[in-house]
Amino acid sequence: MNAHLQGSFMNSSCSGELWRRKRTFGVRVVFRLSSVRSSALLLSLTTVIVLSSGCGGGSKEGEEIGTEETGFSATTEHASAATESDESGRSGETSHTSAQAREGCLSCHEGIEAIHPGLEISCVTCHGGDPEATTREAAHVQPLGCLGETPGVNDYACDPDYIRFINPADLHIAGETCGLCHSGHVERVRKSMMSLTTGHFIGGLFENGVQESRIARYGMMDMVDDDGFVPHEWGAVPHVEQIPPFDENADETLLSTQYMDLPRKECATCHLWAPGKARPGEYRSYGCAACHIPYAYDGLSQSLDPTIPADQPGHPIQHQITRKLGTEVCARCHYRGARIGLSFQGRFQLVEGTPAGPGVPGTTPVPYNGAYLGEEPENTPPDVHFQRGMDCIDCHFANDVMGDGNIYTHMNMAVEIECTDCHGTPWSHSNLHTSRGTPIENLREEDGRFILTTKVTGKELEVPQVKDVLDPDHPRYNPRAARAMTPKHLEEEGGLECYACHSAWTVNCYGCHMKRDASQNGF
Repeated sequence: MNAHLQGSFMNSSCSGELWRRKRTFGVRVVFRLSSVRSSALLLSLTTVIVLSSGCGGGSKEGEEIGTEETGFSATTEHASAATESDESGRSGETSHTSAQAREGCLSCHEGIEAIHPGLEISCVTCHGGDPEATTREAAHVQPLGCLGETPGVNDYACDPDYIRFINPADLHIAGETCGLCHSGHVERVRKSMMSLTTGHFIGGLFENGVQESRIARYGMMDMVDDDGFVPHEWGAVPHVEQIPPFDENADETLLSTQYMDLPRKECATCHLWAPGKARPGEYRSYGCAACHIPYAYDGLSQSLDPTIPADQPGHPIQHQITRKLGTEVCARCHYRGARIGLSFQGRFQLVEGTPAGPGVPGTTPVPYNGAYLGEEPENTPPDVHFQRGMDCIDCHFANDVMGDGNIYTHMNMAVEIECTDCHGTPWSHSNLHTSRGTPIENLREEDGRFILTTKVTGKELEVPQVKDVLDPDHPRYNPRAARAMTPKHLEEEGGLECYACHSAWTVNCYGCHMKRDASQNGF
C-alpha cells in the first residue's frame, strides 16, 4: 500500500444495510464510542497497526452519555501541538482494563492512550479484529483484495470489515461504531453540508450550465432524506445524486463539459468521506474523526504508542477523542471558498508571486495548505470574536457542523446560528436559543448580563446586547452605534444581515482567480 495514499470515499451503498444491522444488536449501551483516523491510508500495515478511533460530538438531543471529556489544542501556529487535560485532570490517559487488550493488542501497543478515558472500550469494539490472536496478521483484519488504490472508483461495500479496521469513523461503517452510542448522529452527518458539499457544487454547476436551477441536484454521493422531515422553507431538498464524472465523449466546445472536470479535482477536496492532503496545515482524518481526532500542523504524533514513529507524519496528536475543537481544526478545510477559516484569524491569500515566508513582514513564517499567507493585523484584523478568544465552535455547534438531518442546497441554509441569537435585537435581549429554537448551551443570563463560556478554554465573556447599546439610559449606550444601527435595516424586505456592516474586511476574487488592471476597462 502506498505510504501516502489519500483515498476519497464516494460510494455509500453499504451504509443502509449496516445501519439496520446496528439496530438489531439488542444490547444496552452505557458508554460513548469514538473513532480516530488511524493513519491507515498513510502508513504501511506491514509496519504498524492502525490507530484506534473517535466519534465525539455529544449524545442525541443534548443528553450526555458518559462523563469524561478530553481535549487537545492542535495549534497551527507551531510545528507541534499542545495537549490539554480535561476537567478530571486526565491527559494522555492510558487506562486499558480489558484483559484481552492487555494480553493482545497492548502487547505491541503498550502505552497507547485510551480512546475514551474513564470508559471501558476495547480495541475490537471500534476496529474489529481478533484480540486473542498471537500474530499481527491474525490479530489485524486482512483486506479481501477488492479495494484498490484508485480513490473514488472503489466499491466500498465489498469489504466493510477492513474499512472498519482502517478507520472506525469512516461514514460507510460508522453506524456500527460511533452510532452504537450516538444514535442518529451518523445519519445526520451523512446528510450534512460537510458530507455532501452541495453548497460548493451548486454555484459552479448553475453558472456553467450543468443544471438549470439553483436548487441542489448533486452531492458527493447519492443521498435520500427519508425521515419525512423536509422543511423546504429552509431550503432543504428530498434527495441529491452523486455528481457525475467527467464525460470524455461530451461536446468539448461547451463550457458545461469543461467545467465537469473541475469539481472532483478541486471543489471536492474537503468533505467527510476523504482525508486531508498529506502536507503541513492540512493533515486530518475523515468521517467522525475528521473533527474529533485532531492532527498537529506537521502531522506528527505525540502518542505513547511505541509502534508510531515520532518523526513520521500522518498520525493524530494522540489516540483520544475530543469535543474541544480549536479554530485550527476547522481551518484544515475552511481555507478555500470564502476563505472564512483564514479571514477569521486575520489571514488572507496572497496575490500569486508575492514575496512571502520567513523574514518577510506581513506574511506567515510557515506555509498553510501549501502556501504562505498574508497576515497584517493593522489592515486585515482578525474577527472580533477570535480576538476575544473564541473559536468557531463557540457559535457553530452541533446542528451547524454535523447537520440537522436535512439536505440543504446552500451553505447559508445549513447555518442555524444568527448574530441576533446571542446579541439580541433592537427590541429584545437574547432568548438563549437559536433562530430555529435550539438552546445555546454555552450562553446564560446572570443578573441582566449575558455570559458566554468558550468551549475550548472555558473563558467567560460578556455578550453585549443590541438593545442595551441603543438605550440612552443603559451604561452600554453608544450614540454612534445608535445612529448607525437603525431598526429599519432589519425591517426592510429581506432585511440586512448584521455582518453586512459589521465586517472589518472581506475576501474578493481579485488576485486568486482574476487579475485587475485599474488603468484599463474590464479585467
